[in-house]
Amino acid sequence: MGLHGAISVINAIYAKVSSRARKQIEKSVGDDKLTHLEAFYQSIMVSLFESTGVSVIGEKENAGGRGDVVVKYNGLVYVIELKVDKSSNEALEHIKEKGYHESYKGKEVYLIGINISSATGTISDWVYEKL
Repeated sequence: MGLHGAISVINAIYAKVSSRARKQIEKSVGDDKLTHLEAFYQSIMVSLFESTGVSVIGEKENAGGRGDVVVKYNGLVYVIELKVDKSSNEALEHIKEKGYHESYKGKEVYLIGINISSATGTISDWVYEKL
């Protein structure tokens, strides 16, 4: 399964996530709501990859902060940043600004920015860049 297929599977799972759980999180106000939703979707993504036996790291720390998700599969590294109600380009730029990919120099690395709609609970757009 390629990158597009993996994103489709993740999106299908997000679509099936209980709206009740999302609504509980949405009771938070302001920026806290988005932060909690991002953490919610991040934990689902990490759990999904872990359940398949793929090497995955959630909240990988570096000098610039903590990246959302890093997946290592078949010699490739995928650095993933999630945003809620923002833009996939903003997520991609966040990876670059914070240098979440820097520790993987010399490897084939993909940076992936994903935006999730809080209204639908699904991926509204995503972009990637191969380094």
